[in-house]
Amino acid sequence: SKKHFKPCGLLALATFLDEYRLEKYNNGNWTPITVNQDDIALPFDSGIDSKVYGSKIILDNGALTIKGERSWLKPGSQFEHFKVWYRPPPSPYVRNLWGTINDPMTPGRYRVKFTTNSRIFTDQWGLKEKRVVFTREHPLGGKG
Repeated sequence: SKKHFKPCGLLALATFLDEYRLEKYNNGNWTPITVNQDDIALPFDSGIDSKVYGSKIILDNGALTIKGERSWLKPGSQFEHFKVWYRPPPSPYVRNLWGTINDPMTPGRYRVKFTTNSRIFTDQWGLKEKRVVFTREHPLGGKG
């Protein structure tokens, strides 16, 4: 039987699949900071039944399907990240929302630990580095 890669296309192939954990140094220990990855897509793109996806992507027995075939996408945060990634940036630099931190970030030492490092960008496409950018909420987008 034929295997299909759905969703397909360059944006799907280039989806950033890294996962990370944010931690703060407190009293000799690294403690996790909660990064909310729910509902991060724009309202127009959010939800399986959004105007963008219509009824193309269906949640069926815990798996996402497209036109009756199981997708490589997983429901939850991976699907949220895909929806954000699938909207191309208006500039040559890609800065996509990965999550939100609801509590204030107080001064101190923080670190980002990649729990899943998708090496396609560095090993196969020659990207020299990946960056995590922290911004504050602003009506027109991120505010450094």
